[in-house]
Amino acid sequence: MMISRGILGLNFFFQSKSLTLIRKLSVQAAASYKPTDDEYARAKPYEQIPSLTKIELAKRFLPGGKFHEKSIVDVQVMLRDELGELYRIPGMFGQREILTTFDPNDVEIIHRTEGAQPYRRGLETITYYRKKLRSDVYSVGGLILEQGDEWSKMRTAVNPILMQPRTAKLYIPTIDGIVQDFMANFPKLQDENGEMPDNFQDLLNRWTLESIVAIALEKRLGLMDLENRNEKAEKIAKTVRTIFELTAEFEFKPSVWRIYHTKAFKKLLQAFDDLTDLSLELIEAAKKNYQEETVNNDNNEESILFKLLKKDPRFASVMAFDMIFGGIDTTSSTLSGVMYCLAKNPDKQEILRQELIKVLTDKNTPLTPENMNHLPYLRACIKEGIRVLPPVMGNMRRTGENIVLRGYQVPKNVDVMLALMHMYKDEKNFGSPKDFIPERWLKHQDENACPRSLKQSHPFVYLPFGFGPRVCAGKRIAEMEIEVFLSRVIRNYRVEWHHEDMKVRSTLVNLPGNPLNFRLIQV
Repeated sequence: MMISRGILGLNFFFQSKSLTLIRKLSVQAAASYKPTDDEYARAKPYEQIPSLTKIELAKRFLPGGKFHEKSIVDVQVMLRDELGELYRIPGMFGQREILTTFDPNDVEIIHRTEGAQPYRRGLETITYYRKKLRSDVYSVGGLILEQGDEWSKMRTAVNPILMQPRTAKLYIPTIDGIVQDFMANFPKLQDENGEMPDNFQDLLNRWTLESIVAIALEKRLGLMDLENRNEKAEKIAKTVRTIFELTAEFEFKPSVWRIYHTKAFKKLLQAFDDLTDLSLELIEAAKKNYQEETVNNDNNEESILFKLLKKDPRFASVMAFDMIFGGIDTTSSTLSGVMYCLAKNPDKQEILRQELIKVLTDKNTPLTPENMNHLPYLRACIKEGIRVLPPVMGNMRRTGENIVLRGYQVPKNVDVMLALMHMYKDEKNFGSPKDFIPERWLKHQDENACPRSLKQSHPFVYLPFGFGPRVCAGKRIAEMEIEVFLSRVIRNYRVEWHHEDMKVRSTLVNLPGNPLNFRLIQV
């Protein structure tokens, strides 16, 4: 049933304007991974996949139960230890059942058979809010909610804009300027030991919001001027955090919100309203600005919002919403994780700094698309940091065909949680999984010199941005932001950590559970 890993080349086609070739290749791949009728019949029935009953599951989430006040990440591990690497979580109160897998072989089969229009279960709370309560604003669902032909139409419009490498590169000078504005505050923020304040994570969020708005809307919010507050912009960042925290509770744990709106759910709806209204104010101002300027303005032609507006004004607004919503905590969480790994591994940090010094001979040397092409160790550090401290726990897919996973029948249209975060920490998938080893990601590595080489790792074990036609549309923008930030900071500062080990607080995004009291020493 398995075919050559060479089909990984499909990634090239995700950036195409046309999905015709993707559909053709997807059909070919699905045929190779789809079991024959006889193979499917011989597999054990889906109902025999280990599971808890609905009553057992509900009891465990109640006060005194095993799962009470546990994060969904902890619950996943506890269920894996009890039920194995493939188990079912029964749906309750109108929620669909979720199949969870910890096996990269399963991940490959699911992705290879998902088709050209993969179905990714959306966040039901957001779907309810946008389609039932605020359809006046969200006339289209956006990439995170739409499925089928409507999703394909949007993705086809977005790929040439967001997935082109040159688009992200255009914003390197802008993001570099925002990083330097942020760094100008560092001396004022540091205490007598050179450590950052307890709210440094919030300050990172301000930087990511300033950056994503500069990219999506071509507008600076002034958030790097810490002495002059932009209360509306600050509220956006805080509201996104509230949404992430509350949504995780309603999406992944038993909840009656579909039947009765609890106080906590009403708080979530208010947070959605706040984010919508605050973001809409920014988006409408940006649209008005473009309407007032000439169409021939070269700067406008390069802007993401302007290009989307030319394709579909309704979709442009929703895409801008989603870039703001998805571009704050995810990026800041990744940054804090990589910075922590570098601080805890000063030898690796110094290797990175020496690479940066070769490219940025002076501390103020501008970052450009050309010199950033020569930073392989930086990208290896980022990949390894994401593996050690992943910003998200995994990904969701709905099966596109009847398939067999670990000897069990899995019918078409089953929702599957791909527990990637836990695969990153499994010795079977990564040698010395607790260690921060950027070298494992370098090309042309000597397998004898680097026994923890990835050459023997499963190609579907590391998918932080997803895979296939539904790979994260903001991937290149996020990577560019992170690379620019780390290049500038590590070139100018030695980052140290003198506190207890980092804890992780799981919401929709994994957030630092400790204050980010990094010690920064100029070099």
